[in-house]
Amino acid sequence: MKRILKTTITLIAVGVSTIISAQQIPLYGQYYFNRFLYNPALTGESGRTEAYLQGRRQWTALEGYQTRAITLSGTPKSTNVGLGLYYINDVNNLAKSNSAYGNYAYRIPLTEKSKLMLGFALGVYDYSFNMQNIVLADLNDNAVALLNNESGPALDASIGGAYTNSGFMIGVAFPQLFSGPVIYKDNYINSVEHNLENHYTVMASYDIPVGKAAKLQPLIMYKGVRGVPGQVDANLVLDWMDKAWLGIAYRDQYAVTGMAGITISNLVRLGYSYDWSMSDYSTALGGSHELTFGIVMNAKDQKQQTEEMLAAQAARQKKQMQEVDSLIDERDSRIEKLEWEVKRLANSPNRVDTVVVVKKEVTTVQVPSGSSGTTTTPRTTPETKPKTTGTSGGGNGNFMVVAGSFSQEENADKFAAELRGKGMTTYTYYDASRRLHYVHTGRFADKDEARAFAKANSIPGLTLWVKTLN
Repeated sequence: MKRILKTTITLIAVGVSTIISAQQIPLYGQYYFNRFLYNPALTGESGRTEAYLQGRRQWTALEGYQTRAITLSGTPKSTNVGLGLYYINDVNNLAKSNSAYGNYAYRIPLTEKSKLMLGFALGVYDYSFNMQNIVLADLNDNAVALLNNESGPALDASIGGAYTNSGFMIGVAFPQLFSGPVIYKDNYINSVEHNLENHYTVMASYDIPVGKAAKLQPLIMYKGVRGVPGQVDANLVLDWMDKAWLGIAYRDQYAVTGMAGITISNLVRLGYSYDWSMSDYSTALGGSHELTFGIVMNAKDQKQQTEEMLAAQAARQKKQMQEVDSLIDERDSRIEKLEWEVKRLANSPNRVDTVVVVKKEVTTVQVPSGSSGTTTTPRTTPETKPKTTGTSGGGNGNFMVVAGSFSQEENADKFAAELRGKGMTTYTYYDASRRLHYVHTGRFADKDEARAFAKANSIPGLTLWVKTLN
């Protein structure tokens, strides 16, 4: 008996599922501001406290197809937690369901612009049949009598996760996670079951700035359930500063949707959408209307948003400058340590096992301007050449702002000329103890003044640094 009854109810459930596009989760046209209905990880994602009433009249040419929803979501102040509640009443000609859920989401910052969001929803689900609308071949079928009984609520849950980064979002969720049966039974041993099938949704969106006051958001969602074809929703919404929005959507195997909405006084949101059915029975089914009424209880006006954006930009710039200053200070400190180490090694006595080779080098140097050809000049090692320093200008301070150092004077002169071509004033300085030619932009008596000059005059591809002279 039970087996026969289960087979009967399975056939009925398949028929119902076929009518509602093989999906047990409710269908919405406007989930642009209520995405947590499909993924609990997105609960409170806007950071605002929002309450919505949604009403949907499905297939206007038929009686008895409608969905109503009440939602509330928000984020406690100064937390990474999102909380939400929602109630859904979904009715079609053959059956109706009532469900209520509580959502919890937690956001984990990964970088300054990216975060990971995890969510969980727990609720109850009640399903019943409208037997007066079912035409029966056998009025005495015991399975039908059982369907007239109340099933009682079943426990249900959903989980989800999402990742966001600079306007991009991708998330996955699993509604009706428990897949528990809704059981109809009489006072005897007879019963039939209506199973809640496991679903899954994958959602992705990206915010594309349009000028300074609007954004264009493509949003795609795939809904799947075991044993039946999946369904794709492709949405494109133009949002102007949260003040108004226009959108169009394609619902795979179902309809094309147009939507529009407006926000009044940063508080009240009104939205409307209409579905044009694309099925073979579109004339018989008619279209679908959906209305949304929402209240945003802690929305920020445009001036406050602009001020916060500018403050955030200033904070980022300050942090970047502090990082640059820290890197420059670290580099200068390392240079000083290296200079001190070179000086210490130069003044320390040779070890017994150190071999010093003294030789005379002959190098080819460029003849000064006005002459022709090249000449050779003997250059001795530091042990035989006087350890003197010289400068061609730039002041007499002990802190020199250096652009580059070269072992060949010719290369130093070329680099100095190149910088002068870019509008910089340059000088050359020869350190005989190191046998290096420095190209610098000036010498200062105060080290902090030299560092400030180096920071202010560095250009892309050229970072000036400070050398301390003996």
